[in-house]
Amino acid sequence: MAETYRVKIQGVREGFDREQVVQKLAALFKREPDAVRPVMGGGVVKQGVDLETAKKYQQVLLQQGCACSIESDKPSLALDPVEKPSPPPPPPSSPTKTAAAAATAAKGATNPYAPPASTKAPAEPVEDDADLESLALGQKLVIYTIIANLAWAAIRTSMPPLLAGLLALAITIVALVGVWKISTALGSNIVMKILAILSMFVPLANLIVLVLLSVRATKRLKEAGYTVGLLGARR
Repeated sequence: MAETYRVKIQGVREGFDREQVVQKLAALFKREPDAVRPVMGGGVVKQGVDLETAKKYQQVLLQQGCACSIESDKPSLALDPVEKPSPPPPPPSSPTKTAAAAATAAKGATNPYAPPASTKAPAEPVEDDADLESLALGQKLVIYTIIANLAWAAIRTSMPPLLAGLLALAITIVALVGVWKISTALGSNIVMKILAILSMFVPLANLIVLVLLSVRATKRLKEAGYTVGLLGARR
């Protein structure tokens, strides 16, 4: 069986503010900040994955300001607890005391290598490479749409009405695809998605919504390590 690994948060990197890191992780995990804070003290955010996947999670967490490490799911043989010899049998004349002592020893025994108990499921990033690539594509389409809208407004009076209408329809379709991809990747609810789509059919309002979505997408992509330029984002 292939060896698996887990990614564990070990606090906040030097130079980062703890509360800001908590807020970033809450947005990344799409959880409430109160659900993320317990993980900052040494929680496992991903386990049972191969080394390459674990490194991807580690890279994302480092960019958010977390100090984190990759550990093997299977403890090293050198760290296995040494089996102690059984104590000598107690005298047969005191069965009651023997049973009580055994119960007390069993209750107080702990495994130093067992993971800490937790009542909450570990917070796990929902944004993978596919989500980020979809967000980057949506932002690129939105940028192209903004440029196309401005160009169309400048030359539409010199174009035949039919051609101008077809060009406007094509620009709107591209805008709808970009708006949907960005809204989905950012986790917007269905109401916000519908409002954003309807705004594409309202002059001026469509440009405002496109610019706002592009700004939000740029911020998220930069947090994930992308380089964002005039015509889109790239790793």
